[in-house]
Parts: sequence; C-alpha cells; structure tokens
Amino acid sequence: MLNLSVRPGEYLMVGENVKIVFVGGTGNNIHLMIDAPKEVGIVRSKAAEKAGTVQPASYVKKKKPISDGAQREILRIIREDRQKNGSSGRI
Repeated sequence: MLNLSVRPGEYLMVGENVKIVFVGGTGNNIHLMIDAPKEVGIVRSKAAEKAGTVQPASYVKKKKPISDGAQREILRIIREDRQKNGSSGRI
C-alpha cells in the first residue's frame, strides 16, 4: 500500500486515465475529486462493505510499524546515495 501526504490542489494519477485531486479537508474528513472514465467503478468502502464485496476495515490487518533500526538503515542508504549523486538535500 502506498502512503502519501498531499496538499490541497495536488493530485494523484492512477494509470493514464484516473485523476484523484485532494481539495482539502475539515476535522476527520478529507475531500477528494475523482476524474475517471465511466467504465471505472468507484465505490465508497461503507457501500462495498454493506454489499459484502470487501471486508470491513476492522478486519484488515494493521501494518506493523517499521523498527527504529530499519528506519536508521533506510536513512543511511539514502544519505549514501545522495552523497554519491552530489545531492545536498536534508533528510
């Protein structure tokens, strides 16, 4: 699963013909606009759960958090790669 942070106005492309635009949010809600061909089915999770086509979110296994050691190793690899490529971006 891909986990991204986006700002209002930014969008994600799924394939070549599905565009998901983040338009903002309030409280615990986010607001999205989805531009997709009519052939692409788009269903809210609650509706799909009610219809029995997907498991409720409560049944989905939670991902284990990445360990501190793994995080340090990832940062080390990124730093090494940036040094090799001459990038001075801060991590």
